[in-house]
Amino acid sequence: MDAVTLYCSDNLGVYIPKEFAETYSRTAWDGINSDDVRVLCDGPEHEEYWDAWVNVLDNAWATADDGHIYRLHQDGDLWVICYERMTNEEKRNFGFDID
Repeated sequence: MDAVTLYCSDNLGVYIPKEFAETYSRTAWDGINSDDVRVLCDGPEHEEYWDAWVNVLDNAWATADDGHIYRLHQDGDLWVICYERMTNEEKRNFGFDID
């Protein structure tokens, strides 16, 4: 797996969390609460939608076969990233402090 992978484009707008909840691999990702998934699948009209999405962004991780940990990062687009494998240029492009 690459250090940075686009999960879905920002053209989905407010439906990015719903798209993630409906398509992510439940066997690959950990740290995701099933109640949050249910809320996200209900869509942005659900009053807890954005809180559930923050929970997912803050807590979800996937472990690759090589042992590297991947997390979600949203800056418009939704990305799957492994900070440890990212180049300094990639880190700068994502706005991470590399000093």
